[in-house]
Amino acid sequence: MDQLLNDDPTIEATALVSMLVEESRHLAEPFVQAWLAKRDQASAKDKAQQPVPCIREWLWFPMIYTREKRGDIVDWAPRYGITGFLFAGKPGCLCLEGTEKNVASFINDIKTISWANIPAGHKKISTKWQQRFTCESLAELDSHRLFSNMQELIFEASGKFKNHNDLAMLKKWMIERHVGDAFTYLFDY
Repeated sequence: MDQLLNDDPTIEATALVSMLVEESRHLAEPFVQAWLAKRDQASAKDKAQQPVPCIREWLWFPMIYTREKRGDIVDWAPRYGITGFLFAGKPGCLCLEGTEKNVASFINDIKTISWANIPAGHKKISTKWQQRFTCESLAELDSHRLFSNMQELIFEASGKFKNHNDLAMLKKWMIERHVGDAFTYLFDY
């Protein structure tokens, strides 16, 4: 530093210190970025190996018809790592499987983003049953899933407006998939 001051006496000491700090920051930046990336990878690896609270949540709707409402549920679920099924009509139901955090975020986003223009009275969703379990890692969650994806169930509808689904067909479908107990919770039978 003394040498630089001697070579160019017009350089003030504070300006020289500022230049050196800026140059050292520029030189250190790649090292800091590499360290941060390594730290983030280690953190992600640790999180992947930590116990993960998971849930299978069974929800009931007094009615769900709108194609957009149904479409967003089915289309958005994979982004949240959620599997399950949607049974549309009057009444309707929904099963969501995933991490507790992702399921809560999904339900919130459906209500606030997808259904933002729908009156509050038409956004009725009731949680009827929750099956909570802990997985040792995210990878283990797949072995606990009962459904491989998110799907919309469509059975023959009846009623004047073809809006009443056949609950007997749903019950049969659920029993075949070993989730018949949930039917009792969903429809209070």
